[in-house]
Amino acid sequence: MPVALTAVATATVLGLLSDRVRAAVARPAVAVLLPLALVAALLVARAALRRGRAGLAFAATSVALALPVPLVGAALWPRVLVSTADAAGPQLTDPAALTVADAAASGPTLALLGWLALPLVPALLGFQAMCWWVFRGRTDGRAPVYW
Repeated sequence: MPVALTAVATATVLGLLSDRVRAAVARPAVAVLLPLALVAALLVARAALRRGRAGLAFAATSVALALPVPLVGAALWPRVLVSTADAAGPQLTDPAALTVADAAASGPTLALLGWLALPLVPALLGFQAMCWWVFRGRTDGRAPVYW
């Protein structure tokens, strides 16, 4: 946990010190939620491991691993990818930035992916559940498998 908390703190400090990162963030309030939510999830995982609640620790670290994607996306909304082509740095109205509308797949592509995901997602979830069931109780709080 100290390594994970140090990584979150380092990334937060570097982001706050970077002019380019501050200029790219369209919603700073949402961007502040990321480190707070990550630290909270990691502290919940640590407390759960100390109490022997492996399932809760797994859920908390899963949340900690998943949080950066939606929170960074929400902080940059409506942009998906910020352009670095402009020497002045990213602007909120940068025409070279990739927006959500530009990045969205077409209707036929989404229809095809929907039909492909229908049988694959339950199979992947079943495989994940089987792996969790097979390896349940075989690790303790000293093993770094939850992060």
